[in-house]
Amino acid sequence: PYTTLFRSGEVKDVFGQPVVDAEVLLRPSILPASTGENAAPESILIAELALESRALTSAEGKFQFAVEPGVYDLKITPKDQSLLFGSNLQGIQIEDEPVQKSFTLQEGHRLRGQVAYDGRLLSQCLVRIISSDRKNEYFSRTDQDGQFAISVPAGGYKIFVSAHPKDAPTISIDGTDYASLATWSKSVVVGGDTHVAVRITEGTALMGRISDDAGQARPGVKVSAFCDQESLASGTTDGEGRYCLFLVPGTYSIVVHNDRGGETEVELKEEPQILDI
Repeated sequence: PYTTLFRSGEVKDVFGQPVVDAEVLLRPSILPASTGENAAPESILIAELALESRALTSAEGKFQFAVEPGVYDLKITPKDQSLLFGSNLQGIQIEDEPVQKSFTLQEGHRLRGQVAYDGRLLSQCLVRIISSDRKNEYFSRTDQDGQFAISVPAGGYKIFVSAHPKDAPTISIDGTDYASLATWSKSVVVGGDTHVAVRITEGTALMGRISDDAGQARPGVKVSAFCDQESLASGTTDGEGRYCLFLVPGTYSIVVHNDRGGETEVELKEEPQILDI
């Protein structure tokens, strides 16, 4: 049996001042092969359930979790408009004895942008920023003026921007309504304050049916489209095993139920395409 203990930590800046209202996310570490055909059942379960705990740092920059001993990943994200950039630590070993750890956030460069569709500025868009070495990942959302701002260290990044469903035109296919805006992406190099203009467009429909070896429909199954190892869009099959994703034309890996070992490659062009799996 495991013992559940309170694990505490504190977050400071380079001057030793507490960082207030930073979001701290803690989740069990997932092995690199956790979604392949040789993955352990517990790793698949962790990936599917997205087990995680969140906390905000206090006025003293402190946070606390109640967790069992094990190996965890820790992600610290400062509040919006902060000049500090976040930290993403993997493979932290938590032992039986409670230990308070201290984490320091560095200052970075401002990466700003404004998101629009069809001449309208879009609020509540999800902005995902991934470093070229894939070691760091940052998130933001656009405000009421369609703007986002986040601090990141100098380097190369891939930016992904997804519109909130409330702003997306809907298209009805076989009686089901789908949001038709595609995820926008671009590679940038940050060496100082950087601004990007984001113009989201409607995507091309990639649709089909997911079934088992006996030809029976698989409802409630997650279907994702990956490009350059990153997930651009995902959805869940309906009661008849049907799915539909809207993407910009390009080459994608279609992954069912997080099984990267059984992905299907597809080249999507300007016209809607059917892909049964």
